[in-house]
Amino acid sequence: MSRFANPLAMILVVLGTGAVAASSAAVQNPIPSKPMTRPVTHPAQAKAAGKVTAMHLTANPQRYTGPCPGRITFAGSVTTNGPAKVPYTLHSGMKFPNGKEKNWAGSLLTFNGTGTQNISKTITFTGDGSNFSSWMDIGTDKPNAIHSPQVNFSVACTGGASAGRQMTPAANQPRQANMPGAGGQGTSAAGGNVGGQGRHYANVSMSGVHPTEWRGACPHTFQFSAVIWSETAGDVHYTWVRSDGGQGKTETLHFPGNLKIKAYDNWSLSAPNGNHYRGWERLKIDSPNTFTGPEIIFNLYCSK
Repeated sequence: MSRFANPLAMILVVLGTGAVAASSAAVQNPIPSKPMTRPVTHPAQAKAAGKVTAMHLTANPQRYTGPCPGRITFAGSVTTNGPAKVPYTLHSGMKFPNGKEKNWAGSLLTFNGTGTQNISKTITFTGDGSNFSSWMDIGTDKPNAIHSPQVNFSVACTGGASAGRQMTPAANQPRQANMPGAGGQGTSAAGGNVGGQGRHYANVSMSGVHPTEWRGACPHTFQFSAVIWSETAGDVHYTWVRSDGGQGKTETLHFPGNLKIKAYDNWSLSAPNGNHYRGWERLKIDSPNTFTGPEIIFNLYCSK
C-alpha cells in the first residue's frame, strides 16, 4: 500500500508540511518592528528677565511743623514685570556745600517674578525756627533706568532744644549754609517762611510728569503737572521753566482762599535716533512771593 493511500493522512501531512514551512519562513523573515522612540527632553528654559515698570514714593508727613528734630518717613513701592534684582536709591534735592547731592542707597530687592515690593526710609531733620523744603524720589539704573515722580516735603521747626542751629539733615551730615534751588529742590525767596500767618503765601506742594520715560517714535509729548497751594485768597502768577533754557508765558490762577489747584504744561520734543535725552520742567511762582518748585525729570529715547 502506498504511504499516502489514506487520503486523510495525505491531507494532514500536506497541512503539516505547510505549517512547518510557514513557521520556518516566519523565523527567517521576521516582520520588522517599529524603532523604539524615547521622549525628547529639553533643558528647563530660563525665565525671561523682568524690568521695573513703576516706582512710587510718598512722604508722611509731607509738611512737618513742630519741635525738632523732626522725622519724615518716605514710603514707596517698586513693581516689575518679571524676575529681577533691583538696587534702588532715594535721590533728594538737598546738596552739600560742595554741590554734591545727598542720596540714600537702599537694599537690593529680589523679584522671583512679576510683583510689587514696598520700601520705607525714615529721615530725621534738625533745625531752628527757619524752614526747609526739598524733594525726594526713588530710582534705579538696573535692570533698566527709571525714577518715580518727585515728592515735595518741608520741615518747619518751632524752636525748642534745637533753637539757634542751622537746618540740616541729621545723621552726621555736613552742615549746610543754605539750600540752593539750582539743585532741583523747592525753594522760597520769602525767607523760607512756609505757612506764615497774616499774608498771602503760595508754594508748589506736589509735581509729576507722564510718562516719566518714553522709548519709541518721536516727537513725543510729556505732560507735566504741579499742585500750587495758596494760603489765603488772591492771585498767583507762575511760569514753567525748562531744562533747555526755555520758559513759558506768565500764567495766573485765582484762589478764593486756602486751596490747592493743579497747573499743567505739555512739552513735545525729539532726540537724534538712539540718543538719550534727560530733561526736566519746573514751576516757578513769581507772586505773591517767589518759589521755585523741584525739577520734574523725564527720560527720552527716540527710535526713529
